[in-house]
Amino acid sequence: MVQLSRAAAACSLARETNFDAVISMLREVLPQLSCPVSQFSYYNPILKPGLGKFMSIIKDAGVQASTLLSRFMVLDVPLEETDILRMESSKNNIESKSDASIVSVSKGFVYLVG
Repeated sequence: MVQLSRAAAACSLARETNFDAVISMLREVLPQLSCPVSQFSYYNPILKPGLGKFMSIIKDAGVQASTLLSRFMVLDVPLEETDILRMESSKNNIESKSDASIVSVSKGFVYLVG
């Protein structure tokens, strides 16, 4: 999984992918898909526009619990900030996942990179 993430990051950087391009792509492809899709992000791109604005943007792009893209994972959110992230995502009907190291606060599964 780590090698796949590194390869994806290298490809993305080479193509100069940015947040706006990803949102544009989601708006275009989500209505056409018939299979589940998961999206993950690091926390910094979420904090840059602000948590509320970020959730609003991805919701407007079609990322909602009722759509195929119902899983949104934040890979490096500090455990202390998971409550506010979950609250904001819930307000926008987006189901979020985090890689919190304490299983008792995790929902669904724990994503672990060793």
